Amino acid sequence: MIDYLLKFSSKRTAHTFAYNYGFASVDPITDKVSVINNSSDYAFIEIGEHYVGGEETLDENNESTIQMIGDNNYWVTLRLMSTDELPTSVNKYVVWSSLQGLPRPKNNPDIPNINWA
Repeated sequence: MIDYLLKFSSKRTAHTFAYNYGFASVDPITDKVSVINNSSDYAFIEIGEHYVGGEETLDENNESTIQMIGDNNYWVTLRLMSTDELPTSVNKYVVWSSLQGLPRPKNNPDIPNINWA
């Protein structure tokens, strides 16, 4: 089993990746990509954009709110049930992999953690 945390520039790029590597299909009529989130061979989980705390602002009632700031990336976790690695050509998307021999990043505010804990 191999776990990956992947970061893409957009949802479209993530879906193109999913289609190219067999994690999605395309409807021949609508041309829409449909991600197949899991099978006996993998789990492909879309986290989406990562948000962190940002500026504190006051609304019209003088109540304080925190405006969250997104990182403008589209995050995905991928678990391959086999030991077959992804091709090296996808390394540009890999932020972390269980193959790296490093613990899963849990305390980095720039990486979504709660959704894949």
